[in-house]
Amino acid sequence: ENQYLAVRHILDELEPQFSADKKTLENIKNIQALSYLREGQFDEAEKCFIKSLKAFPNYKNFSSAINIRDKGLLFMLLKDMAISSVEIFKSTKLSKHLFLSKAYFSNTDRLLTLMRQEHQGYQSKTFWREHSRGLYEAAIEAYYLAGDDEKAFYYLEKSRAMLLLDDLKENNARKLLSILDQQKEKNYQQKLLEMQIQLENNKEDSPEYQKIISKMASVKLEFNDFKKSLEKRYPAYYAIKYNETFRDLPALQTYLKASGHQAFVAYFMGDSATWAMKITGNSSKLFKLPKLEATKSKTFLTQCANLSFQNGNYGNFLFNSNDLYNQLVAPLALPKGRIIISNDGAFIPFEALTCSPNKAQYLVNEHAISYAYSANFLLKSLENEKKFSEWKFWNRKNFLGIAPINFDKTLHVNDLLMSEKSIEAIENIQKGDLLTRSAANKASFLKEFPKYKLLQIYSHAEADTTAMEPVIYLQKEKLRVSEITQNEDIQTKLVLLSACKTGLGKNVKGEGVFSLSRGFSALGISSLITTLWSVDEKATYTLTELFHQNLSKGFTKDIALQQAKITFMNQNSGQQFPNLWASSILIGDTSIIENSQIIWPVLLLTLLFISILFSLNKKYNYIHFK
Repeated sequence: ENQYLAVRHILDELEPQFSADKKTLENIKNIQALSYLREGQFDEAEKCFIKSLKAFPNYKNFSSAINIRDKGLLFMLLKDMAISSVEIFKSTKLSKHLFLSKAYFSNTDRLLTLMRQEHQGYQSKTFWREHSRGLYEAAIEAYYLAGDDEKAFYYLEKSRAMLLLDDLKENNARKLLSILDQQKEKNYQQKLLEMQIQLENNKEDSPEYQKIISKMASVKLEFNDFKKSLEKRYPAYYAIKYNETFRDLPALQTYLKASGHQAFVAYFMGDSATWAMKITGNSSKLFKLPKLEATKSKTFLTQCANLSFQNGNYGNFLFNSNDLYNQLVAPLALPKGRIIISNDGAFIPFEALTCSPNKAQYLVNEHAISYAYSANFLLKSLENEKKFSEWKFWNRKNFLGIAPINFDKTLHVNDLLMSEKSIEAIENIQKGDLLTRSAANKASFLKEFPKYKLLQIYSHAEADTTAMEPVIYLQKEKLRVSEITQNEDIQTKLVLLSACKTGLGKNVKGEGVFSLSRGFSALGISSLITTLWSVDEKATYTLTELFHQNLSKGFTKDIALQQAKITFMNQNSGQQFPNLWASSILIGDTSIIENSQIIWPVLLLTLLFISILFSLNKKYNYIHFK
């Protein structure tokens, strides 16, 4: 407290010297306001905030006259004012402060949306996403205090996966560009990819590394200018890319009722509390739970991935699993059945949480669990699939299986000899095509996979490092996420990534994990099954085959996966360890996959039947007329 008083005393003396410098004065007043706030002098804090805001006389309009730097300063100020108003309300219980906080949250959110649109590079975008965490946590609390679930849901949604949603919209918008401009964009992407590969092959302290960094920065600037020119030349491209249509709480509830899901749960792991919203087709409730220490979920995930630990310390594992259950699930009183979970940050397998600390009463036995980056991304990806994929139904193929089986020695990965028999068994179920051994190469993969509705990949992957982007190993080469994203015309509805740790990657606050599976999601592929840790080969193939068998019977994807896991445990008595069955999780749409091999004969028979009826009707009308 003495330090705050000393700082404010110094600032009081400096203030007259900077009366003409609005930006410095704004910073002084903002620090003074925070100092008063800490001391509980709320009226003085408000006065300083208002004086600070006067440095931005036109802030409510967010006009183009305010440059990017000014937007950053204004964002920080409005964020402080919004959060402070909530804190003042909690102390004074005066409703005017809660009312003011709502106005500040609204303006700050609008400003952040504008900033997100103006920044082209991921580095600057993720910087502001991380700085918005405190804003959204305070907004969620404000509407919790106000008892407004719809607005709380809005800020829960705005706190997650917005850049992924931007990627999806940009991929949709790209379809409106001319072939020439699409090719130019691909050329820029290819240049950046080549330079990224060069960086990975050079040491950071080498002169060559610095040259590549410099060249890369130049190409990125050119690419950003090119994107800006597209926005000016293609109004429709701009409209789709920056469409901020928001799917609200009633829209999600409509989806839940239509799709047969019992609940949607969204979590926000805040600095002061864990927030959880349970949404059903007819109700919603926001819960304020005790803060969950990040180490708990990380420890649980690490223990899930360690079969030796579970084998030797099963009691300890069950205790930790039950502890997470009691913190995250038990207070919500979830109904049995199909549940969608939108977690905050890295995925953890909720199926492996147990209701008992003493025995294995896993959630998988009562819930078919799927995951979503956010409700808005889930609903948008379904709309996107319907708009851009269904009209090509007649050209869509059913199933493609990819399995390199044996890998080139230069890749330094083990062969997956057992995958050959499994991929053939799955092809026998789904009736499609295979790319195996030498046919499992990059060129064939990029050319063929967009044509198929269902894609199964048996391979290795590298996705748990921040040093490079996630990759899939093909027989002689690696396939990067950025290479996949160059495919625009994709008809795939489900991708199964049966490879190590495809759901892991760099975790960005407010966005989640930049993983291999996320790369496929950005393309508009509405469903993915991905893995959270390395799994025993035999267990992987058994589970995957069981899933395909269930899928072919007409089960929804989430129930097909749930039943595959339960069957696996029942068939392998004494092997209840989640390490063997819980690694695979379903992200996105859960609806059934219709097999084209079955649909075509049905369609032909239907057309034949209609034709016969039409002929008989014509004949009858002719005789009757005569």
